Amino acid sequence: MANSEGGFRLYGGLKGTKEITVGSDGSVYNYTNIQDALDNAQYGDRILIAPGTYTNTVAIDWSKPCTLEGTGLTEDVIIASALGTYTVLLNMPATGSASAKNFKAKNIKFYNTSTGDAIEIDNDGGLAQSMTVDFQDCSFFSVGGVSIDLDQTTTTQAMYVSIVGNPFLHYIDGATTFALDNAGSALNIWGMECRDAFAFGAAAKALIFNMEQCHYQSQAQTTGKTLPSLMETLFSRFSLNCWEPLAIGTL
Repeated sequence: MANSEGGFRLYGGLKGTKEITVGSDGSVYNYTNIQDALDNAQYGDRILIAPGTYTNTVAIDWSKPCTLEGTGLTEDVIIASALGTYTVLLNMPATGSASAKNFKAKNIKFYNTSTGDAIEIDNDGGLAQSMTVDFQDCSFFSVGGVSIDLDQTTTTQAMYVSIVGNPFLHYIDGATTFALDNAGSALNIWGMECRDAFAFGAAAKALIFNMEQCHYQSQAQTTGKTLPSLMETLFSRFSLNCWEPLAIGTL
């Protein structure tokens, strides 16, 4: 979908059947644990998370297409862990409704304090169709790992990921900002502060890559190629309208 800035934004078009609340007080909220809320949600439900830091010792399995929405101000809701794998695994379900393919998160910080991914998005082995992932006003941070890892090895299921924010409020930070090693996918980033390098795998050549109004700080992991010249060799379509050069790494 084209926007006024010349890019595209992908919205899942979720129509929630009900609202589920999560917070520290079990007498006020439906659940005190995000995983419990996800386990009991139905496709298209909206999970509203009260302000607080939700530290999990087991990675959150987000395999039901629904909306996770933080309430309050920016970074009032933090989902964190010290796992070496990932804080949140967003994965297409292996079974279920053929129309259940839309995931959405809003106003949440995904945080990994170790070497794991802040969030891993994986469409392998799920329903034989595309998945749409829409992040609005979210931040991502991994101390020693990848902030956002698009990990897909098959080409039968496409992946459409949109990340839209405000570069003065929302950021992607980590040892690596993104790791992309998949095919048949589209990635849109609009209005984010990206603080480290991207790493593109060999299978990323079919990606459609769009970046608009983003700000970069890091020059780490550069390969010596300019971003436009690298994009021309990797992607079938790309658009770039950012404030500073992007550092590029390789997987």
